[in-house]
Amino acid sequence: MTRARIRVATNHYAVDVIDRSRATEPDAVAIVFPCHEAFELTRTCLEAIHRFTDVPHEIWVVDNASSAATVARLTSETAANLILNRTAPWRRSGFFARFLPWYRQPGGGSIANGVALELAAGVVNTRWMFVMHNDAMPCKRGWMRYLLSGLDDRVRGVGVRQDAIRVKAMHQSGFLFDFSLFRPLGMSFLPGLPEYDAGDLVSVRLRDAGYEVAICDNVHNNPELRGRLPDDHWLKSVHCDIAFDASGDPFYLHLGRGTLRSSKPGFDQARDLSLGEWLALVRSNLLPPNSA
Repeated sequence: MTRARIRVATNHYAVDVIDRSRATEPDAVAIVFPCHEAFELTRTCLEAIHRFTDVPHEIWVVDNASSAATVARLTSETAANLILNRTAPWRRSGFFARFLPWYRQPGGGSIANGVALELAAGVVNTRWMFVMHNDAMPCKRGWMRYLLSGLDDRVRGVGVRQDAIRVKAMHQSGFLFDFSLFRPLGMSFLPGLPEYDAGDLVSVRLRDAGYEVAICDNVHNNPELRGRLPDDHWLKSVHCDIAFDASGDPFYLHLGRGTLRSSKPGFDQARDLSLGEWLALVRSNLLPPNSA
């Protein structure tokens, strides 16, 4: 474990970095997501990444001021690389104070997500980065290879869904992009509400530089796509985001709860599913014990 001091906007964060495994291949992917409490959700996400990812990669979990018990479990019960931020980002003053009204809204958490990803950007050094939520997960082997196949000299980012509330951006629940362009193009994961949400500026800066981003087929953007699922498919009536690959198969899921909402009393329901129901469905249908 090493201690690092990383500046995000006007604040400095002292974080503990547990660097367990770095990918050695030049074109490896760093898979990064924030968490806060909700350990079982994080562990399930990690299990899905491990089971379905077949390209060189490294995983970084950024914990935003969870309890000592949760941090202990992250440290002892997972093999992921960890960035442990001891100070809750939404309690800092200065730059982030103007975002507090949006953070307090149901479904908020833009500050926490943005700060967590900025902390990761100060540690990660891979060519590609995939950012996601801990209530999202791949569900088909080859998912990352499929996303990588969508990149070329023109397209430098691929999102599993599009968020068009503010700008047409790759939604931070899951997108892959050329991280080598992050500093040169002046990208940032921080929100600039009400104009930009966390992660939106990656899409904006890519387009400003003449690049493009691609968006996968997703039931969030096109609800009719759910009709691709057979009537007996376990996802047919599950209220979550589903992204489809070129073969028409589901390859990525997003519950739609958000990192912070997963740990807050009173936010146990999301899209008609409790957190416990979601985990039970995933474990019985996607991650059954003793399966390949």
